[in-house]
Amino acid sequence: MARYQVIVVGAGPAGALTARHAAAGARVLLLDRRAEIGEPIRCGGLIRTASLSQFAPVKGPWVVTTFDRYRLVSPGGVSVCCEQPREGTLIDRRIFDAELVRTAEAAGARVMTQANAEGVIRDGERIVGVEVSIAGERRQLFCDLVVAADGVASRIARSAGLDTKLTITTL
Repeated sequence: MARYQVIVVGAGPAGALTARHAAAGARVLLLDRRAEIGEPIRCGGLIRTASLSQFAPVKGPWVVTTFDRYRLVSPGGVSVCCEQPREGTLIDRRIFDAELVRTAEAAGARVMTQANAEGVIRDGERIVGVEVSIAGERRQLFCDLVVAADGVASRIARSAGLDTKLTITTL
């Protein structure tokens, strides 16, 4: 199997954008454990319009609607109402995520789905790749840089020795 300069684990928005930018000058592999990019949806599609415009066109098939006012309610019942003219956008994460991965591929990144990254490979203290399970077969993929973009409970970050615990603060 080929050696990559960068392996990005997780093909959500952060991973896809990282792969797209890295592919401008490096040999990149983007891994995702899911069979279908964007499925299942792990996070809602509410985003500030100004934030969306940094990553993708504000008009596209991923835009469901725009709005001026919204209310966020926490699991504990705390409610926050926000009002900002033309600043709210609701996106379809399935379409949005798939489009971002498509742009990473167009930039030169190789995309591999149904690739479950199990942990990092070390050479002493140095991380030199990832161990991946593909169709039940374990493989070692080697690279110069591993990017853990596999979510808040990142298996890859934990495998690398990073603390992934979040602390919840209240208002």
